[in-house]
Amino acid sequence: MEYIRISASYLFNIKLDNQYLLIKSERRNQYQPVGGCYKYFPNAEKFLLSIGAIPEKKSNGIDSLMDLRLLVPQENIDVFIKWFNSQQNRETTYYREFNEELVSILPQEKHNLFNKIRAEKQVSGSFDIFFDNEKEINSIKPMDIIKLDFTPKQKQVVRDFCSHNSNLILATE
Repeated sequence: MEYIRISASYLFNIKLDNQYLLIKSERRNQYQPVGGCYKYFPNAEKFLLSIGAIPEKKSNGIDSLMDLRLLVPQENIDVFIKWFNSQQNRETTYYREFNEELVSILPQEKHNLFNKIRAEKQVSGSFDIFFDNEKEINSIKPMDIIKLDFTPKQKQVVRDFCSHNSNLILATE
């Protein structure tokens, strides 16, 4: 049986002062946009098992429990895509990754400034199949791009944090 690897994610397009906010990757020696894999909910497990999906338990040594990083039999890709697009029994909001990757590293007294974020999907991810040389398997990586607009206070907190913390940087294109 031939499998296709799926890694469904969302990344934030956060622009401050004509620069992009990037975070140091835990997995690679690079800076990248804030974001990560969508999660599926426990109610999705029965469906995913029924189509023969196999969860990818770890990615580069980091636990990815219930991430939408899966191996799906090629003959069930269309069924998976239909389920994914239905948005049933999976994460559809963006706050979890934003909180885990960005808010959690900011000073505790500033967290409440980020209780509400203005997020708008700019790009919906593609379901095109390609050969992933690193994983050595045919893959699909639908990656949604989410535009965040910060308030002036939120911008200032992030600017201040970037000025003295190497985990976050502002970079030009």
